[in-house]
Amino acid sequence: MIKLKRITAILVSVLIMGTIFTACGKEEMPEGITPADKASVGDKINFGSYEQDNNAENGKEAITWVVLAAEKDELLLVAEKVLETKTYNSELADITWENSTMRAWLNKDFLDAAFTSKEKKKIVQSTIVNPDNPKYNTPGGNETKDKIFLLSLEEAEKYFTTNELRRAKGTLFASNNGLKLDESILYAGNSVWWLRTPGLKANHACYVNNDGVIYQTLFVNLPNFGIRPAMRLER
Repeated sequence: MIKLKRITAILVSVLIMGTIFTACGKEEMPEGITPADKASVGDKINFGSYEQDNNAENGKEAITWVVLAAEKDELLLVAEKVLETKTYNSELADITWENSTMRAWLNKDFLDAAFTSKEKKKIVQSTIVNPDNPKYNTPGGNETKDKIFLLSLEEAEKYFTTNELRRAKGTLFASNNGLKLDESILYAGNSVWWLRTPGLKANHACYVNNDGVIYQTLFVNLPNFGIRPAMRLER
């Protein structure tokens, strides 16, 4: 009887310690999510939070990122989903990434909304190269220093080697804000998302279509096109 009581006490202690372990935020990662310090190319990690289910009452949802490149101390990430919808630039004008309202919004409003002060310290301020359009030679502009950015045309082709891999779903929140979603059976829920590379002319920007094909003839002030942020993160 005494031995049984001891066993019962030990089991209770284990359950209590397990509860404390979970309460301290050490619970297991959600299915399909890898810790950043162990992530490899193709893995998914959670970092930061942003409204996604269009229900503000239950708080913001964790942002899931896809690992595009993995180095010893740093990861290149892109959001798994299209999180928001904005114009590339608020006015129809000849513009480069450096002076676009998109860049300003990502590195201020989105940065503040999606990450805590502690999280911001882990985001690398990257040197962003902005090459000319490879087909039309439209000037890409100066290099920039950004924490959050959009992928370039070259990066979208390099890291997503097929149209299928480039396709991305839009969140319910973004859709409610006007994000253009495909309603066909084949591409249902897929969204269009901006790239930072200039398009046919200086007042155009490249984008990824619902089917994953890259196009280069979109006016920079057109609404309903999505944002799939990218960043580099310290491990």
